[in-house]
Amino acid sequence: INTAKERMAKIKPYAKVVFLDGDDQNFTRSYPKDTMIFSESQPGQELYIIQKGSVKITKIVNDNEQLLALLKPGDIFGEMSLLENKPRSASAIAHDDTVLMAVNNTNFKRMVASQPQIISKLTQLLSERIWFIYKQLANTQLTDPLGRLYDALMIQMEKLRVPVSSQAYTFDFGPQELVNLVGLPKDEGNVLMRKLFENTKVKVINNKIHLTSTEEIEKQAKYYRKMERIDKSRKKGSFSNM
Repeated sequence: INTAKERMAKIKPYAKVVFLDGDDQNFTRSYPKDTMIFSESQPGQELYIIQKGSVKITKIVNDNEQLLALLKPGDIFGEMSLLENKPRSASAIAHDDTVLMAVNNTNFKRMVASQPQIISKLTQLLSERIWFIYKQLANTQLTDPLGRLYDALMIQMEKLRVPVSSQAYTFDFGPQELVNLVGLPKDEGNVLMRKLFENTKVKVINNKIHLTSTEEIEKQAKYYRKMERIDKSRKKGSFSNM
């Protein structure tokens, strides 16, 4: 009995956030940090607009959790399940205490009629998703895993429109999430993170990756991309001479 009471006490904070898609009584929902909003392959009938907090979008690739995106207030996610009535292609987890607005087919049609700018927002969102997928695919082609880490940080800067300058910047994620973002095994990722932090302009502050200069990330990302092109050209030339 005592064990049961202890376990019930632990799950009590999460009890009110277990909603099924299609619940038309509660459109504003609160999720404590680390609560799963929906899981990959789960059927879905709603999209979500972040009102407060942030949300991690993750996917299991080769038995490793890969971070696809870290979303902020105003961002929309889960739209493909609503638009195409397909299972979730990834999982969504509250990165902080988060408040979401749930939109299903019924209130989506009302919102489009009363707030046509939502169509513009969705069009922009889908365009950015295509751009991000292209960038992530290019990242996987880099053979140097340390270069992939620098490139992933550069992609996040571009996505968040962080200016390249001598100014400092702190990301909303930490080392392990960067490893997940690149899709590296945990052990290999930890070794590479130690190499990354040999660069004195990349630090960890309060478990968040901090840059003393965003110019440094652009410089390193360009270097590794250039070395990749040189290596491919060299290999192509060697193959042609065979």
